[in-house]
Amino acid sequence: MVDFAKADFATSPTPLTFTVAPVVSGSNTVQLQLQPLPSFTITYAEDGSGWEKFNAGLLKHVATTIIGVATPFITSTIQSKAQAYLNDKASFPVPPIPITFEGISLSLTASNLNISTADADHLLITATVNVS
Repeated sequence: MVDFAKADFATSPTPLTFTVAPVVSGSNTVQLQLQPLPSFTITYAEDGSGWEKFNAGLLKHVATTIIGVATPFITSTIQSKAQAYLNDKASFPVPPIPITFEGISLSLTASNLNISTADADHLLITATVNVS
């Protein structure tokens, strides 16, 4: 049995690169934030042979219109679902740090985290430390 139409869908650029950056969430949590997605295009190309390719060629205008309408929705969905995943899986609270020195027990608790770029490869995270 022959399919009615056969086509390939591809994105450009390939691969599509996602970028995340650390941000402060609350007073003592580092969260990964998905940066805006790069612009990308979805292309439609007829495939197959004979009637499959002919019918796919007839549907190209419709497919291109649907892709144009659907791409912003796809981008928005990827952005929101990926950020929800990061919110759930990529949140790093800074726990209190217990210190014992010559019989004295202290707890260092970080708050007011601040993230800055040290250089292209490093981040500097500073905080207010409460000692108790």
